Amino acid sequence: LGHILEAIQEIGNAKMQVLMYLLSKRNPATNLVIATQKEIAEATGVHKNTVWATIKTLAQHNIITPRQGIPG
Repeated sequence: LGHILEAIQEIGNAKMQVLMYLLSKRNPATNLVIATQKEIAEATGVHKNTVWATIKTLAQHNIITPRQGIPG
């Protein structure tokens, strides 16, 4: 929990919207969110660079593991 709080402090309000989107769209069974950065940006109303920065920060804190491509 401490690393999640630390990451939240590092991200701002716009980035918090991205985090909340990821949490709300995750598949509870697999913990996966299947969406492009563009889709996340459009859904949250933030810039794609903000989405990328948020994903990078969350990954650095080992909260998420970004993947490319569609799982098969």
